[in-house]
Amino acid sequence: MTTSIIKLCVYSLDNDYNFVGLGTTEHECIKPSDKESFKLDFSFFAVNSLVRPIPYGMHLIGIIRSSKNPNAAGKVHKVYDLYNTMYDSTQTYFMAYVMPVIGTKILHIWENPELDSSYLTFDKNYKPDSINWQESILSPLYVFESRDISFSCNNFRCLPYSDNGVFDQGIKYDSYSECLAGCALKGRFIDNLLTVPTMLDVIQNPKSKITENYENTCQKPKKDYNRILLTVFIALLCVVILVAIFYCIYRK
Repeated sequence: MTTSIIKLCVYSLDNDYNFVGLGTTEHECIKPSDKESFKLDFSFFAVNSLVRPIPYGMHLIGIIRSSKNPNAAGKVHKVYDLYNTMYDSTQTYFMAYVMPVIGTKILHIWENPELDSSYLTFDKNYKPDSINWQESILSPLYVFESRDISFSCNNFRCLPYSDNGVFDQGIKYDSYSECLAGCALKGRFIDNLLTVPTMLDVIQNPKSKITENYENTCQKPKKDYNRILLTVFIALLCVVILVAIFYCIYRK
């Protein structure tokens, strides 16, 4: 089963080059081939690029390998092919929030077109040493510091669950996938009170109260055309009576 939260490790070389390795296990990340020169700088967690649909408020991010140094991170770009029909195995993909979110950490991105290199850092005051570095148009992004995080559905967005009680967060979900499913149900059933039948409920007892309630809620309310016609008829009748009264008054 594909995990919804993935680990990414950032290795640095001389404070000018990064290599971003995707986590292969809970504690291990893909390492650059030049292991002696690149040192592990930090790691972060983000939403798996395979999650669909792409959550509201997030971008699908791709990191291209540098053409000048195959061990270095090249351009960091937003992926517009949302279904990733052009998935490139040489790139590293993840999804991150693009607006400030409680429970996340700010990831700053610097880029150098001449070196075809990007530099990722949590330090907002840091800038690579050499010239021609500029902050990426995608910077900053908002990522997680840990995989051990719970989520809640807020305004149909899955956000990290916070215990500080800033706002009513509703149901607490143990994983991002569960939160996405919960948000989808919350969008369909606004009152969030309906018990959704399982497939087993439908198979064993298709006429059960749970199933009937579900079907009745999903159905669009039927318009009462008889009541509409009656209302129109009464309104027209009132107009006719008023016209007749005024006609009789002015005739005298």
